[in-house]
Amino acid sequence: APVTDFEALPGHGVRGRVDGRLVEVGRDDGEATCRILLDGRTVGTLSVSDRVRDDAAEAIRRLRKMGLTVTMLSGDKPGAAAAVGRAIGLKGDEIVSEATPQSKMKFITSRTGAVVMVGDGINDAGALAAADLGIAMASGTNIAIESADVVIPGHHVTAVPETIWLARNTLSTIRQNLFFAFVYNVVAIPVAALGVLGTVGPLAAAAAMGLSDLTVIGNALRLKRRLGRAATRMTP
Repeated sequence: APVTDFEALPGHGVRGRVDGRLVEVGRDDGEATCRILLDGRTVGTLSVSDRVRDDAAEAIRRLRKMGLTVTMLSGDKPGAAAAVGRAIGLKGDEIVSEATPQSKMKFITSRTGAVVMVGDGINDAGALAAADLGIAMASGTNIAIESADVVIPGHHVTAVPETIWLARNTLSTIRQNLFFAFVYNVVAIPVAALGVLGTVGPLAAAAAMGLSDLTVIGNALRLKRRLGRAATRMTP
């Protein structure tokens, strides 16, 4: 039967009407269970557990190696959240349990410095939008993808540190290229304009401009090789 009057309650559950009867599925007081209610009466429970991504622990190790502080924001009860945290190498003070969409946003906005949020669920959308950089997995919900600044294809979480590494080095390369272009122009333009080298000056300036372009392009192409070497270094 079709569901009518459907309503999602972020951080709590969902409800709607089936054949005119109110059906609710929401969090229970247990560590990882959901209650199923029919017209306000409990008719069943669901026991759920999180499957940790195979490369999650490696992704966190790489992020730490890059000097970043990692915190897990989970809507699970403390016991369930702690179990997942231990599985991926997090300590107790790096785990926030029973996090609602609102508390996730508050946590993000209360941090100092640049904050990166990685998520894939409905409850992560607000925090993704509030962060300085929101990263969503392509396998996540549509609202999470729409709220993020960057969408990572596939299921590999190790793409997160690789993305941050690439962003950092891209910015560094842009600054280097601007410096090279500035130096070439500062040197070559006066040489051509003032006739320092006589009739050879304009030709030397033109050659310097061509060399400037080659330097900038070559420096940018180094990123591809450096990304491959960085991935090798970050792999144990």
